[in-house]
Amino acid sequence: MLFICKTLVDLRLKGNISLKVPASVWLPSLKILEIKEVIYENGDSAHNLINGCPALEDLHIHRFYFDKQKVLNISVPTLKRLVLFRQGDDGHLLSSDDDGESQHKLIVDTPKLEYLDITDCDADEFSLENLSSLLDARINVGLCFSGPVSSSNLLKLLHGIANVKFLRFSSTNYDDYVLPTMNPLHNLTYLGLQDAIDGWNVDLLNVFLEYSPNLKVLVLEGNRIMRSYRLWSPPPRVPSCLLLNLKEIEYLNFGGEKHEFEVIEYLLESAEVLKNMTISCQHSDSWRLLARFPRASKICELNLR
Repeated sequence: MLFICKTLVDLRLKGNISLKVPASVWLPSLKILEIKEVIYENGDSAHNLINGCPALEDLHIHRFYFDKQKVLNISVPTLKRLVLFRQGDDGHLLSSDDDGESQHKLIVDTPKLEYLDITDCDADEFSLENLSSLLDARINVGLCFSGPVSSSNLLKLLHGIANVKFLRFSSTNYDDYVLPTMNPLHNLTYLGLQDAIDGWNVDLLNVFLEYSPNLKVLVLEGNRIMRSYRLWSPPPRVPSCLLLNLKEIEYLNFGGEKHEFEVIEYLLESAEVLKNMTISCQHSDSWRLLARFPRASKICELNLR
């Protein structure tokens, strides 16, 4: 009876629940659905449940280690908010090879989606389509506990969220990203590269600066940069966002390493309309060095805290 309730609006399934969803499921009034750490008795359970909710607006799926579904297809015309999380049996995020079986694929086709939150959904392939309404996204893929994300797969992901305005992106464990030409992220005005245990990826910083011409706010969060530190090279030409639009930069958890100084120096000497750069730094010696860097913007204020 649960799966044919015409008046049910909010359904949350959590814990060690053995779930077998029939193809006849029909929940016409359901707007909020949360599925957390359940056991699916049949491979079509998640697909049947999602497809049987024609008015769904908020979907949260927390996939645990015993979830063996290979393809997660979320094609809901009414969906506005989507949160996906994948975890292993020891609390670590799963890699695609943990069960020794075929690859995992994530398909999202949601034209009204406004908010997307993906934390290593264990997808070896992303297919994100029709996200024309997407405003805010948090992407956290390829952490150190899971397998690396290839450049081609990352490119598919970035193409899928091309309309995003606010993006918080946690770095992957794949050090050297050389991406083919990608579509510009014209709507992106806020970018946060966040700490993913090992730090944020400096190659991705170059990619985002080059393909985000209207970026206004940049937040770098993490106690170190993840890659072969002394091999970083700035973009071959100054990205247009640094020349025309970037107004605010925040660098959190500055560690005082040589490569961190290089990144900050490049941003200060290249960002021509920068108004504020705030650096969280606990070392007075670093303060003096940072304060000496030349600034392309005459109105830039450097705040050290």
